[in-house]
Amino acid sequence: MNGDKGNPDDGYREEAEQLAYAASHDLRQPLRTILHCLQMLQRRHGEELGPAAGELVSRALEATEHGHAMIDALLVYSRLSTRAGPHEPVDLNQAAARAQRSVEKLAVEAGATFEVEELPTVVGERHHLVLLLEHLLRNGVIFHGPEPPSIRVRARRDGAWWRIEVSDNGIGIAEGDQERIFEMFRSLHPPGRYPGLGMGLAICRKIAELHGGRIEVESSPGRGATFSVAIPARDVATAAPPAVRIARRSDDLGDVRC
Repeated sequence: MNGDKGNPDDGYREEAEQLAYAASHDLRQPLRTILHCLQMLQRRHGEELGPAAGELVSRALEATEHGHAMIDALLVYSRLSTRAGPHEPVDLNQAAARAQRSVEKLAVEAGATFEVEELPTVVGERHHLVLLLEHLLRNGVIFHGPEPPSIRVRARRDGAWWRIEVSDNGIGIAEGDQERIFEMFRSLHPPGRYPGLGMGLAICRKIAELHGGRIEVESSPGRGATFSVAIPARDVATAAPPAVRIARRSDDLGDVRC
């Protein structure tokens, strides 16, 4: 094989990411306009609408809000590549603390408990690593069984890798679904049963890949799950950061949660 030739899949993936960014960004404004018009119709003329028409407007509002959330999530996903910050030493203890604060309200409502062991400092993109841990913690809180969620975060050295493991006591995942859960907008449950859009684990996989690593899960139904994120154990003092692609669009979405 000619070493000068890159993997064509990389080019296709980059093109798909650029297309996703452009489509999601450009679709937000017309969808926002539709949402605003529906809200105005309901607010100003709601009493004039009959029950059937009012129900149709409510359903259209719900669908439009859901579509808007999906576009925002797609934009967040595409920006993982196009808007990445510098790779630098990141204390995962601090990253885990920030991730816990982000899911605090949800955790209190569910009665969740967290056990975070001592974590290493790794080389990576700070915001991305916080986002990775946030989604894994959120996943453990949401998909719990009859017992309150109990989530453990730990790390172990495995040769040239750090393995960051997030374990929960939740509903578990069947073996046949353990690859599918990392696909975009993939939900294994009926709509409305659990909150979310099915993008959290896709974002986790993308972040792991952007750090030269991978994410895996060990689980079985009713026995919880352990998500393992492998990140290269680079020398935080001397490692040069990998190349980071620069955004081709100047627009900024801001902070959006999926």
